[in-house]
Amino acid sequence: MRIGIDTHFITSGQATGNGTYTAELVKALISIDEINEYVLYAMQDHPYYHQFKDNARVRVRYVLPHSGLVRNFLRLPWCVAQDKLDVLHLQYILPWFVAVPTVLAVHDLYYLHTQKSSFYEKVLGGLTVFSSKRASHIVTLSEYSRQDIISRCSVDDDRVTAIPLAAHPRFYPVLSQEAISAVKARLGIQRDYMLFVGRTEDPRKNVPALIDAYAQLKAQKRVAAQLVIAGKKSSLTEKIEQLITNLGLENDVLLPGIVSDDDLPGLLSGARVFVFVSSFEGFGLPVLEAMACGTPVITSSATSLPEVAGNAALMVSPGNVGELMEAITRVLDDEVLWNNLREQGLKRTPLFSWEHSARETLKIYEMLAL
Repeated sequence: MRIGIDTHFITSGQATGNGTYTAELVKALISIDEINEYVLYAMQDHPYYHQFKDNARVRVRYVLPHSGLVRNFLRLPWCVAQDKLDVLHLQYILPWFVAVPTVLAVHDLYYLHTQKSSFYEKVLGGLTVFSSKRASHIVTLSEYSRQDIISRCSVDDDRVTAIPLAAHPRFYPVLSQEAISAVKARLGIQRDYMLFVGRTEDPRKNVPALIDAYAQLKAQKRVAAQLVIAGKKSSLTEKIEQLITNLGLENDVLLPGIVSDDDLPGLLSGARVFVFVSSFEGFGLPVLEAMACGTPVITSSATSLPEVAGNAALMVSPGNVGELMEAITRVLDDEVLWNNLREQGLKRTPLFSWEHSARETLKIYEMLAL
């Protein structure tokens, strides 16, 4: 087979989760598959592609211009026709005039659930539904998202497959206190800390509820640890910073921004607890990454997160500050519970692997190419 995969999310600077999915899946596919050819459609050169330069079965093809409309709906179909593919793998949007079997990755349908979507997000949601109806097969990340796609896009259940993500191998327990102390020093963390990692401005992440719970615990002298909220900042993050100031927590809540890949495992390993109480996730990879580092996790009981966490985390209702306060107190105060959550998380993460995800994806390619 000759398999084409649109990899532009790796270099687009958008949607980190989409880029992670593409980068890890492609690497795993090429690692396990010694037979088929791969054409990787890219926007621009990137160090990621250099690992394949000596592989005769892999070709990187640059599809310009960077304009999404022109690239996705005009140039990409033209390139696909030239390359005589057997299968094409894309994310979310399926171009017109593609005459080969298509695998469409749809991680979730968040834009169809929220009432506060922008015009662009509404258009993207509509195009995703339209593309899902036309795709030969759809892959998603969880059974929650699978059922949501079947229902909202009105597609047959045998055309949608849930294939989970996995934590990168760099996520493992960092046991060196010297290494953890070095990460803390670089980020300005001064004492024990609780941790959140994600897009700070995204309303579904419930960061204000986490800050509210922390503020009340501080006022009641039930927590001494700092709260570290790590992740990409934007202009909307100013509202979070203002909330912190209004609550007088400038010395207790830290927003270090994006943490490097090298520092993130140490940051996760050093945290007393990882808190991720999102109201909507197609998968929730940060939960798995924290567990892989041996960090106890508190997450929400919403959407796909129970599938990821299983019995290895404490669950709370998203946005319920009282439940969150109680969960934080339990984990920080109960050493038996803390150790149990750590052990259960470390046992759970090996159940997810990129090799498994790649093999399941390859089965779909083979089915469509028959």
